[in-house]
Amino acid sequence: MPCRPGSGSPRRCPATARSWGRCRRRGVRGQPVARHAASDEHAASDERAASDDRAACRASHGLARADEPPRAARAPESKFTLGGYVEAYYSYNFNDPSNGLTNFRAFDNRHNAITLQNLVADLGWEYDAVYASGAIQFGQVGETYYGASEPALRGSSGTSPGGVEVFKHIQKAYLGWGPTKALRLEAGLFTSPIGPESMPTHENWTWSHSHLFYALPFYHSGVRAGYELSKQHTVRAGVYNGWNNALDNNAEKSIALEYNYTPSETVAFATQYFTGVERPTGALEGRAWRHLLDASLKVKATPFLELLADVDGGVEPNRFGTSAWLAGILAARVKATSWLYLAGRQAMFGEKRAKQGLDVADPIAIPASWMSSSTATVDVRPVPHVSAKLEYRHDAAAGDIFYRGAVTGDGDGTPFEANARSQDTVTLGLTAWF
Repeated sequence: MPCRPGSGSPRRCPATARSWGRCRRRGVRGQPVARHAASDEHAASDERAASDDRAACRASHGLARADEPPRAARAPESKFTLGGYVEAYYSYNFNDPSNGLTNFRAFDNRHNAITLQNLVADLGWEYDAVYASGAIQFGQVGETYYGASEPALRGSSGTSPGGVEVFKHIQKAYLGWGPTKALRLEAGLFTSPIGPESMPTHENWTWSHSHLFYALPFYHSGVRAGYELSKQHTVRAGVYNGWNNALDNNAEKSIALEYNYTPSETVAFATQYFTGVERPTGALEGRAWRHLLDASLKVKATPFLELLADVDGGVEPNRFGTSAWLAGILAARVKATSWLYLAGRQAMFGEKRAKQGLDVADPIAIPASWMSSSTATVDVRPVPHVSAKLEYRHDAAAGDIFYRGAVTGDGDGTPFEANARSQDTVTLGLTAWF
């Protein structure tokens, strides 16, 4: 209870009994310490001193009268977090392509070479309701996905043209504000939420990423707002430069809508809708407005078995007709022991290219009507935060989109010419994270 002047019961101040003793000796209960009856002047002086002592006692215990100003709120503190991971692999392609490339893979695309896939430092900062997140990367990953699609715009004196050299070391970089516990507003460069796979391999069941991950966008630049409807339901909407565009390659912006449903710790459902003009200004396909819908379901069926299903499809009406695609993943992972996991994945991607007479639209993802892959992975985790994955994978397609043996072209002035409909690889990947 508070230190109340004139209280008739021996209640203590909120701190300790010793505190109460000090309050009592200093006259908090309305009994001045040294009352002088010689004169009214002395009495008034002592009463003022006792009052000051009572105020000091209240202040020392965080108490105040109604007419006293409240204590100043504690200033928020800056909080920093640091994480990261490193990935390296060796892969052998049984096609033994002379150009050393395993085609149509997201990152594990080097044949017969020990390769640093990625080295990442993940930084976080929080101050009150404001926060920031950024990841700096070095290795093959940034060069691969930025180089595949990031536009390089014509610059002028003092103006950067953009392109892969500017952005390849940035995996993500954004600033956020949470005005309430449920609402989040963010702006910057984000890894794409489309699909069930993550950029870091240790967050996935296999070492290699699927065809869907390769075909779908890796990143978006723009603004987004997320809202937690409840512990089970969250939604988010974003406006971005486009599909793999840190800098926009046309005049239109893209719009994304997301919904996530997590009814329990063992079930997670996510769906995303993404729409916008994704071809560059001046493309022969015209101002082609693309629509994508992705839905994934992850279930922990037992303590030892996890299942994953994902379906993705989209359409793009353009000058030559309607281009479209449909893709899917089925995957499972078994926890054999505390340090050993076994995973399998089957993926399929089909694409229809719009055609008008002899004119055919450029492919959205693959230059073949279909492509499939079958993957088997053994994941050994001898200590926490360290994983060694041994993986076998078979890729096949409706046309020659892979490389085998002697490959024509130099990959610079003359493109490499694909000459195989299938490829088989074995990969050993090592990763550690903190």
